[in-house]
Amino acid sequence: MYSGHLLLMVSLYRMLFNDDKYNEENALSFTWNPIFWGMGPENIFIVCNQFLIIAMKYNDSRDGTNVVKEVLSKYSAAWKEKGMMGDNGLFISCPITFALRDLIAKEHDLSPDYPATITQAREIAANTPTKPEPPFPRPVFGYILLSASELGDDDGRTLRGLLNHVDRFFNPTWQDGGLYYPVNPRQADDDGKWTEVEPFTGNSAVAYARLNVRGGQRKMWEEP
Repeated sequence: MYSGHLLLMVSLYRMLFNDDKYNEENALSFTWNPIFWGMGPENIFIVCNQFLIIAMKYNDSRDGTNVVKEVLSKYSAAWKEKGMMGDNGLFISCPITFALRDLIAKEHDLSPDYPATITQAREIAANTPTKPEPPFPRPVFGYILLSASELGDDDGRTLRGLLNHVDRFFNPTWQDGGLYYPVNPRQADDDGKWTEVEPFTGNSAVAYARLNVRGGQRKMWEEP
């Protein structure tokens, strides 16, 4: 996933600034000093591919190529083959899928496509107690900022409100000529105002949300 993020960072810079300096040979170098063993190369997640595909599209726009066409067709075919989405475009319900799988494993004469089997799986899923989930372990506020900057309302009111909250509660700090928001593990203050800041939000998401225009990524994809 890291390589996909890195490629997108370089391709975005090329697109936004009409500058290929970070795409030159030996332009970037890294020190390999991991704390833990990374995941194996055979472990590829859906989200890992998305950054790469967007980066390929931007590089195609710069280089006059069309690499992304073949890649995107294979990516879409893989999604369809895995059966992760229904005909309505929504993700398959995992609890029902798991119940259906268990039913078929126990009773081999059942068909997964038979309406009565699906109904039975739905009833099992509905009556299976659920355990409380832990707090969403992701940079929630940063993701919301990115979404609001790209998909928000026409007048930008939502994004402005979020950025006003950032400036009020995230302790904006200037260092070496740059503005960032220091890490704060506390999720909310005594009044319930969101205060949690992790590196992703404090170092990049806020800055990106300020710089992006509504539909910016879509415009670069469709009308580079």
